[in-house]
Formats: sequence, C-alpha cells, structure tokens
Amino acid sequence: MREKLCSTFRYISGYVWNLLRDSQYYGLYQTSRNNISRGLGLSEETISDLILLKISKRQPYDIITVKFGKNYESQEGADWEWWVLSQSGIIGLRLQAKRIHFNNNSYEYTHLDYRRRNSNQYQADILIQQAQNRGMIPIYMFFNWWDLAYPFRCHINRNIPQCCRVYSYRNLGTTIASGWIIRNAVYNNQKSLSDILPLSYPIHCLFCCQYSDLTESIFKFFTYIIGEEIKIYDKLPENVYFRLKGEFDEASPIYTSFILDIDSPHDELSKIKEMIQ
Repeated sequence: MREKLCSTFRYISGYVWNLLRDSQYYGLYQTSRNNISRGLGLSEETISDLILLKISKRQPYDIITVKFGKNYESQEGADWEWWVLSQSGIIGLRLQAKRIHFNNNSYEYTHLDYRRRNSNQYQADILIQQAQNRGMIPIYMFFNWWDLAYPFRCHINRNIPQCCRVYSYRNLGTTIASGWIIRNAVYNNQKSLSDILPLSYPIHCLFCCQYSDLTESIFKFFTYIIGEEIKIYDKLPENVYFRLKGEFDEASPIYTSFILDIDSPHDELSKIKEMIQ
C-alpha cells in the first residue's frame, strides 16, 4: 500500500508540472484591468481539485477526501487538512497551497506574503496559529514549473533524504516546506523560487521513506529530517467528527483528507468509513 502511495505522489508531482507547463503556454488571462498575461492562470484551488481527482482515481480505498462548500481559506489560512491514520496513531497536517508565477523575468510565489485585510496579519502566521491550536503541523504545499534553462540543481534542498531522492525536475512539481521556515522567509521578503526551493522537499518524501507504518514514517520525517515537533493522537479530535456531521465553521479548511494505512489500520478506520458512506 505504501509503495503505491509513494508511486502516486511521484506521479502527482509530474502531473502538476505538466499542468502548469501547459497552462503557461496556452491561453491568456487578465491579471489587472490593463494587463494581459500569457497562460490560463490556474488557481491553487483549481489545481488542488485536479490533484484530488487524480489521487481519488489511483487510491480510492486509502485516501478519502471531503470538500466543504464554503471557502473559509481567507479567514483560516489553510486550504487542506490531512489526517494520517495508522496502528501507531494519528497525525494531522494543515496545508496552505501556493503556485509559482513568472513575474518580471523571475519565478516567484507571488502571493506567499499575503496578509489578511482586516488585521494585516500574514497568512503564514494564521496557518501556524490555527495548526498549533489543533496540535497539527503547518505545511506549505508548492505547485511548481520552470523553464528547463532554470538551474534548479543549484538551488535544490541538500537535505532531501536518499529514500525520496529527486531524479528529475518533474519530481519537484509539488513540494512541501515547514510553515515556520516559510514564515521566516516571508518576514525576510523572500518569495522567489531560488529562496524557497532550498527549503522545500518533494511531496513524495511523506510516503517513500518507510518505517513500521505510515504514521511512524511521517513522524520520523518531520522529527529527524525537518526538525519539527509533531503530535501523535490516539483518536481523531472531536472537531473533525463534528465537521463530517455538517457542523463546520470558519475554522474548517476547504478540503479534509483521511489517509488510511490499510496495511496497518487504526482502530477508528471503520468509524470513519461509516460516517462518510
């Protein structure tokens, strides 16, 4: 099962790469009242929807996703919430997605320094605060593409472990990074690809570095590779079950995914499947 997850998320990186490459060359979109840019300008939510469709087709039994009708992302600072369930426990990841743009002859994550309008608070601060309130890990998920002339190997993260090594640029179509590290980059006005790529890991690192079960694998990745503390739950928090009953509020992200370790199942696996049938 975990070998298939590893393969799926390697595939997803290549899929996102191709999606952004094609949208860069085909179509036009209006970025302001007087500015037209090349490409279709796919949003993070659109890319996320397409990713979920691909994942659902490849992993229909071990990744279950619920999308809520109302978009609370502007208040919450999170697009996605992942709950990983294995026999050794449950881990929660809270993710904010950002896509790359090509502006002024430079690749950058243009909206990485987004601030909430009313409070002028950075989105990165909101992501971290809400994740900490729920005992979760704040994560940025980046959707990437660059022209093949870009010297990405000069900027690649040197701490990527051997178990999830990068074979080509397509393995970096989707990357992740610690919310705390990205917040520091935002504070220092760093949002270019050359700033962020050295801080990022291929998303398949979550699934390709394997230990006794999926929860332990992700725990060790964050603890020993990224160097972040991570909480392991015995049971899903009650607010997650309330959300599945329709009692969600502005603290709910757009998507909630349950990644189920079928080879080493958690006791709550049957309860989750009952609630979402």
